[in-house]
Amino acid sequence: MRRFLPLALVLFLLLPHALATAMGEKKTVPLREDKVTYSEVIEDHPQLKDIVNEDGFNSLSGKEQWELITMTDRYAFFRYEAEYYAGESPTQSIMYTRKANSLEEEMKARFGHVLKEGFPPETSRARK
Repeated sequence: MRRFLPLALVLFLLLPHALATAMGEKKTVPLREDKVTYSEVIEDHPQLKDIVNEDGFNSLSGKEQWELITMTDRYAFFRYEAEYYAGESPTQSIMYTRKANSLEEEMKARFGHVLKEGFPPETSRARK
């Protein structure tokens, strides 16, 4: 019993620390590589409808499709946040606008052949 108690104490102290460290590590999640169709993805990522051409999207490889989906999701988030903070925190709005513009340039450089002519699209609030 005396030998078991120190071992249990050590495991009790080390195990939660190891789990917390593993959860807190900033590792990138590998991108999906399965090929999907435009019509399947549009339901979960509606911003693609405004940004990406359907034929061009379907011609990409699976890895490229998921990279483009991730980029459009981030782009839409940055644009939304820039609009949200425009009235109450102009500095934060400018920061999000710069991030969106940077991402837009990267998207044009990598996937310009599959983007629609009118990119960047109007924002959702501006249309309403």
